[in-house]
Order: sequence, then C-alpha cells, then structure tokens
Amino acid sequence: MASRLEAATKQFRTPLLLSRNFVDLMSKSATSMVRQIDCVTVKGSNEPMGLYTFDTDLTAVESEPQSLTLNSPAEKEENTVNDILTYSHHDYTDEFKENPDITKVHNATPEFLQKFGEAFQAYIDGDWGKSRDMINSIINERVDSNGEPVRDGPSETLLEVMGRTNFQAPKDWAGYRALTEK
Repeated sequence: MASRLEAATKQFRTPLLLSRNFVDLMSKSATSMVRQIDCVTVKGSNEPMGLYTFDTDLTAVESEPQSLTLNSPAEKEENTVNDILTYSHHDYTDEFKENPDITKVHNATPEFLQKFGEAFQAYIDGDWGKSRDMINSIINERVDSNGEPVRDGPSETLLEVMGRTNFQAPKDWAGYRALTEK
C-alpha cells in the first residue's frame, strides 16, 4: 500500500499522502491539520480508501543547516547536533501546533481546510458543479513561505477528474473512484 500511495503523490501534486487507516491513528490535533482529498479503490482491492494530505511548503525547509557555534566544552557535551538543529527534544503541549519544525512547513489555514472540506463533500455527494465552483474559488488561497500563491495540487486533480465527465457525477457514483493512474 505504501508504494501505491507514494506513486499517487505525483497524480495529486502533493509530497505526502496518508491513508484513512493511518489518519485514524493520529491525535485529534494532528488530524485537524490534514484534509481528505479523495476516496479511491486501488488495484487489487474493492474497498474504498480515504486519501489525505498534510499540506506542506517545502520551500520553508532550509536546504543547508545553519553553522553551529558551541561556546564551551560543557555546552558541546550537553547539546547534540540534532538538539540544536531541530526542536524534536522539546516538550510541547500540542506538538502539531507548537513545534516550529512542523508549523513552519504547514501551509493550509483552518479557513482553507474548512472551505476545501465543503467542496470535497460536494464532490463525494456527487454535486460536481457545486464542487467545481467551490474549488475554483479557493484553488489559489494557499501561499508559500514567501507569501506567493500556491496552486493547490489536490484541487487541480479533483477538477481534472470531474472534468472528464463535464462535471457531472456518473450515474453509478458511490462517492469513490478507482485510482488507475500511476
């Protein structure tokens, strides 16, 4: 399953896809930061599976670590490179909302997630004209770390899927589709 999800990241134009089974294991806080972007069946299975993503801005990640300056031998002993370069060993009340390593790369506002959720529900319900209109109103709402608009890949994918049938859900639409592209 992991290899199928990894391959599908290209289709959805997102670096990270999560299955419904994985999302069900996440904390409430972490779950509030992901969004369902499709419901599909994969080759070898007839069971519909929710697909989710955690919207990330990879331009917010520094490609080169900052140089380290440790002032004393004691400081060198106390601090590891990992402790200095990341916030992984800090205590957080709500890591997904407080950890700078996470908050720096997450680039979907709660408002965007809510609007997309409504558009996605229209898609699942088979009201593809409504879904299209709602997606078109938000497709450029996400921004990168420089404040530049980012065209939303999962939204583009849903528009393409719905556009194949002129934004009319198939008569046998059951709220999911076969994921056939690689």
